[in-house]
Amino acid sequence: MKNESVAAKHRAEGISLFIKADDAGKVPRLMKCLEDFNSALLHSSFSGESDRIETSKLFANRSAVFFDLQRYDEALQDIEIALKLGYPFHQKVWIRKAKILLEQRKFKEALGTVEFIEGSFAIAEGEFWKIETVKKKALEGVENNTEDTDTGVDVRIGDMGRRRFNKRHFQENPTFQYASRRVRIGFDNERTRHVLAVEDIQPGDILFDEIPFASILLSNAYLDYCYHCHSYLQGQGIFP
Repeated sequence: MKNESVAAKHRAEGISLFIKADDAGKVPRLMKCLEDFNSALLHSSFSGESDRIETSKLFANRSAVFFDLQRYDEALQDIEIALKLGYPFHQKVWIRKAKILLEQRKFKEALGTVEFIEGSFAIAEGEFWKIETVKKKALEGVENNTEDTDTGVDVRIGDMGRRRFNKRHFQENPTFQYASRRVRIGFDNERTRHVLAVEDIQPGDILFDEIPFASILLSNAYLDYCYHCHSYLQGQGIFP
């Protein structure tokens, strides 16, 4: 049921949690913050222009949480929704968009966003160094031709959210079904059957790729994935 007072309450609680500086409990705090913003969106109305603008602020708030959780696809999705809903013209959300594109190694898009910021806003003194840092790294990426070719796959890891894993070098092992050629099955009396690496393995390399026989959503994924087909909802799950 739509209730703007309930939405405002959850938004205020989410913002209060977000600005706390407690790195030791950062992930649980951000997940609770995410829960508050999700609840605020569930109760938000889209009936009038003022309601849409307030809702756009919620999406912008939630994008900041996704960014800190390194869930960059979701952060970018929320920014785009916020802008479509009429988010007030402010450099902050555009700077976050540029930083996300940089993290995604989309250097040309990041550079284009920086140029838009420079041409559209009077840059606040405290934001200038952030923009210059993004610009420098984006230029280096373009010059070095290290643009991401997006051959990864997104995987949810507990409360840390979604991570992109590199599928570029995955080749199935002909003697070890669903496993990479980079591993093999070993056996000895001490460890019995086990898996051994036969090549250097880098963080993010996929070693097994198998369709599950059965699956069920964890409770912390209810707002992000379809319960029936488990498709990622990309921010659309909060709508009735």
